[in-house]
Amino acid sequence: LRFPELAAELAALFVPTSAVPAGELRRIVTEAYASFQPAETLPMVPLPPNDGLENAFVLELSHGPTLSFKDVAMGVLVSLTDYLLERRGEHRHLLVATTGDTGPAAAWASQGKSHVDTWVMYPAGLISDEQERQMTSLDAPNVH
Repeated sequence: LRFPELAAELAALFVPTSAVPAGELRRIVTEAYASFQPAETLPMVPLPPNDGLENAFVLELSHGPTLSFKDVAMGVLVSLTDYLLERRGEHRHLLVATTGDTGPAAAWASQGKSHVDTWVMYPAGLISDEQERQMTSLDAPNVH
């Protein structure tokens, strides 16, 4: 299985079909990982043999839109939230306080969602310029 398919199978163990039908869950998870590069989403990279560590691998978690491991969960979480709010005919505001990677991951995951507005707060001058740009340069009316 490719990672999005495996993630959907694992999510199905915790998300009842009465809340999210299986086909919708697969779609939500697959779309959440569509922006990851390379295509295998989370590549397993072999480590060079060293001091008895034969066949050791590293799972690279930094291939999402903000290059943070938090993209792995945030895209699915926000998409599921948006889906459930749509089914209930509701709209909610997500308030995110961050000192780094959480804010950009939440902002990117939230862009374009119709039932979620996301407000990201961060301490001025205490995050990297790149992280600030990731949160403030999105052209998404529902991300503030």
